Parts: sequence; structure tokens; C-alpha cells
Amino acid sequence: MTQDLSPTPPSDLGAAFFLAGESYPKDLRIEDNLRQRLAPSFAGWRGQAEILALEPSQPITNIQARLATLEVAIARWSPSRPVVLFGRSSGARVATLYATARPVQAVICLGYPFQAPRAQREACRLAHLTQLRTPTLIVQGRFDEYNGPEGPTAFPLSNAVSLRLVDARHDFAIPASAWDALCAEIAGFCMEAARGRRFSGRS
Repeated sequence: MTQDLSPTPPSDLGAAFFLAGESYPKDLRIEDNLRQRLAPSFAGWRGQAEILALEPSQPITNIQARLATLEVAIARWSPSRPVVLFGRSSGARVATLYATARPVQAVICLGYPFQAPRAQREACRLAHLTQLRTPTLIVQGRFDEYNGPEGPTAFPLSNAVSLRLVDARHDFAIPASAWDALCAEIAGFCMEAARGRRFSGRS
């Protein structure tokens, strides 16, 4: 079901860019669920397929290359509008890293890969999260395999980051009703960011 979740003009929310995880295109359904509910609220929506088409030989596992391609994509498709970045798993790493160096209106992360299963903490995944000044919403599954043994609330985050816990694993296999509620919350977060309001928290 497609909903228009924005009571303000779509242009106020700028252009949305979605960055998938390394399992792309297996996780394409996550972008599809977001796009069908949220795209009408934005002035434009560019998905992972469109971004990858700019550099078709680029490996999706290369974070630095993905950052460079994202910069090209934003310059091409949204040179003068505000930008909202959506990141799924490793795409959330790309989105948050980009936001530490470039102006972004808001960042939405789904399933941030805080700590790889059965691995030690890695500074490259975490350090920049304490430096973010962009309003950022991390939607994290309570049972996500990338939460680390102590859970997602154990990781240090800047005051600009809000952590929202949902009943899901890393694959975000949630029912349509849960997607409806989540997307309404995301739309509200983006509206608040567009209005320049400060907020953060963990729930």
C-alpha cells in the first residue's frame, strides 16, 4: 500500500538516495518497502540500481568507491536540493560516513552493521558515529546478528543519532503493518530534520 505520509510539500524533504547492503540484490525488497511508502514524500528517489549504474564495475564491498559514486550521484541528481540518505547494512556505513564530510539533511539506517558476527569491534565501523552532526535515525533489529554480544545500545553514538529498536533480525523480515508504522515514523523524523529541530534518543 502506497501512502502519502508528508503533510508538507515533498520538495521540503529534498531528494532521497538508497544505499543497499552487500547482499544486494537479495535485500532489494527492503528498498521496495521503503520506496513504495516513502517516495511520494520526497522530491525524488534514487535507488541502489540507479547509483550502481553510474559505476557498473564497482564492487559493492568497496566502501571508499561507493562513497565516491554517491558523491557523483548527488551532484548529478540533486545538486541544489537537500539530501536524505537511506542506508541498509553496509549502505548505512556509506551513508553515515558521507554525512560526516558533506551536507546531508538526514540519514536513515536500517540494520547498521555495528559488529560482524563472531568478530572483534572494528574502529572503521564505529568511530565516525560519535562525530555525526546530521540528524540520524538508526532502526535496529533487537535480534540483529550485527548487534555485538552486548547489544546495540552498548555502542557510542553522537547526540545527533537516535536509535530505534524493532522486533527483527538483520534481514528485516517484518510484516506489512510493521513497515507501515516504521515508514510513518521515518517520515516524521525526516520532517523534523527538514524543520531544523534537534532531537536524539534511544528506544
